[in-house]
Amino acid sequence: MGLNFNVAGLTSEELEHLITERCAAFGTVKRVAICDSLTIVDYKLAFIAMATPAELATVIKEVGATSIGDAAVIRLDLKPASRRPGIADIAAIGVAAIAVCGALFGLFVSAEQRTADAAYLQTFSKAELGQSRKQVEGIVAASSLGLSAQSPATKPNRATFAGSCCVTPITASYYNLSADYDASDHLVLARLLKSKSADGGGDQCLVLFEIPSLADKTYPYACPANARNP
Repeated sequence: MGLNFNVAGLTSEELEHLITERCAAFGTVKRVAICDSLTIVDYKLAFIAMATPAELATVIKEVGATSIGDAAVIRLDLKPASRRPGIADIAAIGVAAIAVCGALFGLFVSAEQRTADAAYLQTFSKAELGQSRKQVEGIVAASSLGLSAQSPATKPNRATFAGSCCVTPITASYYNLSADYDASDHLVLARLLKSKSADGGGDQCLVLFEIPSLADKTYPYACPANARNP
């Protein structure tokens, strides 16, 4: 996680103080908040606001954080992971983080944006490996997200869908779902991205959810270079 100290046994106030000290090396720390209400998992989440976007980007890079709204978000593990998180676990954690840590998200992200993130996660957590193309398309059709089908970027066996939220003259959030199928049209890979760019890329791209999930990732995490074409 990039911040090396023993999280277990520390109070939220102690954690806030330690994280503020560490992140001050990268600029002016405006706010640190700890969410320790995620009782279903063995970690806490730290939200960090910096004085400038450049300082925030440095924190994200140097401490291995991801970004949500105008905050860097760090996972603070209480103990080593004992097992690979399952698909349902990842979706539950994402929704719980948005719901349970809602007061903290509200410091950095609008209520409309939080609602949209939760809606997309809840919708696509219904997808499972091995489902038919028709079943996945049924999940998309049954949602109220207004997703539109897109032309596949590189693979003939890939279906892509796009949606958006919170559009203003100066900003917006875009969601992109890609679903890959095998020769018999059954789901083998899916990934839900959120970005400030309509093409799903950019520096503020996040992977909200993917199937199969990755054991070494905390969702959401910053998009890798191949996020659109895994």
